[in-house]
Amino acid sequence: MYLLPLYRSHNKQYLSQLLEDVVVPFAITKMWWITIAVLLFSVIAWFVLKSLYPGAPPQLDQEEWWGPNDLKGKQDTTIRPFQIKFSEQTKHSSTASTVTSCRVG
Repeated sequence: MYLLPLYRSHNKQYLSQLLEDVVVPFAITKMWWITIAVLLFSVIAWFVLKSLYPGAPPQLDQEEWWGPNDLKGKQDTTIRPFQIKFSEQTKHSSTASTVTSCRVG
């Protein structure tokens, strides 16, 4: 009977030492491996995604003429008023088709 309490206290010390020496470092080591794996995956994903998408769009000259060559010097830069006229039939048909296409269910 006298040895049993001594054995229990020794067992507690052994378990606490085992916890400090093995379990805690293993958990920290596992955490480091997970961190390294996540960082490695992130770097690889960044390089893959960077290679899949093109870079910046090319710089275009804002003054370059893109129209037909025969109209190059004949630009009409005047500002003139204008009006848009819709017939009643166009108004109703476009509204009906819009409402029909927007219905859910």
